[in-house]
Amino acid sequence: MTDYEPVIGLEIHVQLATRTKMFCGCELSFGEPPNTRTCPVCLALPGALPVANEQAIRNVLTIGLALECDLAERSVFHRKNYFYPDSPKAYQISQYDEPLCRGGRLAGVRIHRVHLEEDAAKLVHVGASGRIHGSDASIVDFNRCGTPLAEIVTEPDLHAAEDARAWLELLRTTLRQTGVSDVNMEEGSLRCDANISLRPVGSAVLGTKTEASGRRSRARRRSCAAAGRSSRRRCTSTRARSGSRRCAPRRRRTTTATSPSPTCCPWRSRRT
Repeated sequence: MTDYEPVIGLEIHVQLATRTKMFCGCELSFGEPPNTRTCPVCLALPGALPVANEQAIRNVLTIGLALECDLAERSVFHRKNYFYPDSPKAYQISQYDEPLCRGGRLAGVRIHRVHLEEDAAKLVHVGASGRIHGSDASIVDFNRCGTPLAEIVTEPDLHAAEDARAWLELLRTTLRQTGVSDVNMEEGSLRCDANISLRPVGSAVLGTKTEASGRRSRARRRSCAAAGRSSRRRCTSTRARSGSRRCAPRRRRTTTATSPSPTCCPWRSRRT
């Protein structure tokens, strides 16, 4: 395996430190009784219209400044359409081709983009495992639905799982110092997905990526390095058995349709 190297890019979701949700006036508080922080807007009842949270926009722009990004003069919200029980609207309000921040870097890792979106609700799976497989039922708690999220997407500039973990620690410290989030990983305020592929050492061609999802708690963060090594071994093992140079993806991402949100006005900078 010494003639191959991993290529790692990260997608980090950060719950922003705001008093209310992204598009409504429901107050945010961790650990409240289920479904007590909801309203017609975050439950997507007919006729309810969203209003963007100004502080959330300011927080994302602060992240952009801390990561040396280019800040947009104009930004647009989009609807990312998909059906899932934790999304009562059957779409997520996010950003697509006009995010708030582009470019930038932190400790030599390039930032592709930083955009603003809303979080989904929380699914609680009833059963011994606590996971959807083998559960007797799934209960939806909508308290988290509509929480403002910043998604930070890096370029695939990392080449070791240990380096990815160290960089994520640096990012967490940076975000805490700016005050945009409490970055409490145990409460899900910082969650990270790692996109991992293999390529021959010295090659500039990217391989087929596989995703290690949901690295959030300290225990899972410690397992991030192990996940990267496991993915590398699995990809190499697949190639050895089949003779293929492609890495077998862990799962296939469902295609989603994206369109500009008709209920959210474009955001424009007031800079002179």
